[in-house]
Amino acid sequence: MAREIRSGSPERVSPFAHERLGRTTGIRDAAARAYYLRFRVDDRAGIIATLAGILASKNIGLEAVLQEPCDTKRDLPFVITTEETSEQSIREAVEEMAQLTL
Repeated sequence: MAREIRSGSPERVSPFAHERLGRTTGIRDAAARAYYLRFRVDDRAGIIATLAGILASKNIGLEAVLQEPCDTKRDLPFVITTEETSEQSIREAVEEMAQLTL
C-alpha cells in the first residue's frame, strides 16, 4: 500500500487484490484462541457441570476452573478458561448460557 501511495500509479496491482475480494472472513473469526469466561452465580450443586456441558456441546474443552472461597453463597464469582476454539463456538455457548437462570 505504501508503494502505491508513494508512486501514485493506477496501474499497480494492490498486494491485497484477490479473486475473492469482498468475501473474506476476519482474522479473529478464523483464528482459534483460548477464552476467559467470568461468572457470578448463586452457589448451587451442578452449576459448573451445567456450564461445562454447554461448552462440551460446542466442542469446547476446559483448560481450568477457578473458584475462590467466598463467605456468601450468593453472587459467587468463578472463572472458566477454555482451550483454543473459534469465536463462533464461544458466542454460541455464551448465548445458550445467557438463557439459564443461575
